[in-house]
Amino acid sequence: MPDPVIDQAGKKRPARISLTNWLIISVVCLNLLLVFVGIKGLWSSHQNAVAQATLTVNNLANVLERNLSTSGTVIDFALQGITDSIEAMLRQGELQDDPLDALLANYGKRYSEVSGFRISRQDGTLWWGKGIDRTAPLNISNRDYFVQQRDKPGKFLTVTAPLLGKITNESILIFARSFHRPDGSFAGVVVAPIPIAYFNRVLADVFLGTKGIAAIRHDDLSLVTVFPPPTNPDVVVGTKKISSELRELLEKACGALIIGQLQPRTALIACTRTAILSISHCW
Repeated sequence: MPDPVIDQAGKKRPARISLTNWLIISVVCLNLLLVFVGIKGLWSSHQNAVAQATLTVNNLANVLERNLSTSGTVIDFALQGITDSIEAMLRQGELQDDPLDALLANYGKRYSEVSGFRISRQDGTLWWGKGIDRTAPLNISNRDYFVQQRDKPGKFLTVTAPLLGKITNESILIFARSFHRPDGSFAGVVVAPIPIAYFNRVLADVFLGTKGIAAIRHDDLSLVTVFPPPTNPDVVVGTKKISSELRELLEKACGALIIGQLQPRTALIACTRTAILSISHCW
């Protein structure tokens, strides 16, 4: 602040600010205004990016959900058709090999995503279907899905977490339904193994951008598949190893979760039933 000036009457008057000082003050104020406008613009851009990411995540999730839900429904309809046919045969007597093999072969031609419909006997012995060797039959009575279908009354669909197929020796999900004798007693299960490679193709068909990552997890959090394929050797089919932040988000969500991450530890969340989707390097 300039020193005050004493006029002829001996009174102190404020000194006038020089033009140079006015210019300096103006430049400082202008710079502050530009900083404010810049910060506001950055915040607005961030908000727009968040809104766009949210919209993109939800749109991609809806596409994945429709694709997976449609596939699951179609496969379940096939299982119901097969079990209805088996139960109709049981009302006529004991099951015969040739009619059942023909039935499963016919269904197999219609559903390319299934690696082969198969039917077990009451004791869990796989006896009918693609890849079955009746001279050395496999038994699935120790599989959780078989136990669940056998011990729980009623007709319902079971979808397993990823497991290693006993016949194909590849990673699969099993869709299973039971069938019953005329008196209502358990008679066996029909299984539809879906190779994990099928789910890879489903994810590959969705455009995720150059940094997008999509992953599908079972409701027990075991990994079904991730696309693009991960470079981390610890990320394998069936693993339940996830970050504590993601686990907490999943546990709070309804069903499966869609997550669009703009940066690590920053997530936008939307509930859906089928897929987990991340748009980030870190999923």
